[in-house]
Amino acid sequence: MESCTGAQNPWGAPVPRVYRDRFTMMEIRRKAAARSAHASCWTMAQETEPRWRQYCNDDALGKPAPGQGVAMRTTFERLAASVARHSLRVQDIQYRRYQEGPAFTDELAPFLHKRAGFVDEEEVRLLNYNKQQQNRLAYALTGDDRFGPLPPPPAELPTHIFVGWSPLDVLDAIIVSPYATAAYEQHVRDTLATIDAAAAPLIQLSRFNDRSSDPLF
Repeated sequence: MESCTGAQNPWGAPVPRVYRDRFTMMEIRRKAAARSAHASCWTMAQETEPRWRQYCNDDALGKPAPGQGVAMRTTFERLAASVARHSLRVQDIQYRRYQEGPAFTDELAPFLHKRAGFVDEEEVRLLNYNKQQQNRLAYALTGDDRFGPLPPPPAELPTHIFVGWSPLDVLDAIIVSPYATAAYEQHVRDTLATIDAAAAPLIQLSRFNDRSSDPLF
């Protein structure tokens, strides 16, 4: 058994290279794939109060405020059409018990499945997958170096990528959190006005916000 000389495992110490078992090789390649993808996550689920508390936390007004933020609303069709020119894969996540059913055959399947316990998320994922990066990284970490040194792993991809996407051309509404103060709501309105004053009608208060309607008693 040889140890890694030409390349280092970016997730820890050098790993044995040549005679690793296939499950170890699979795990390394899976991690290489994860380092070669970017995702933006949406949901098809109805608005719920716990989701606001789970996903929103905004400290722009000076201190953290759990559940304070905004949600963007559109349709699956409009969202998919708006990013088609960027070659992003848009797909609803499939939920399953991994110990049941057939093995994955699509290399992108791990990015488009979750464990059954997350089914309430009803997630839609926009995926950018850099196959060339994954190939270079996997080869540097799992290739056979018995006949010469392998190249070092490529530089990590940036944490975020940016695409030419205009939300205001796609959105049906910008919904303000039920926990938003009047000051935060005004902050959202003022910020949007600096971008496009005509977009003001897009802003709505969450249906859980006490200010969204008059009391019924």
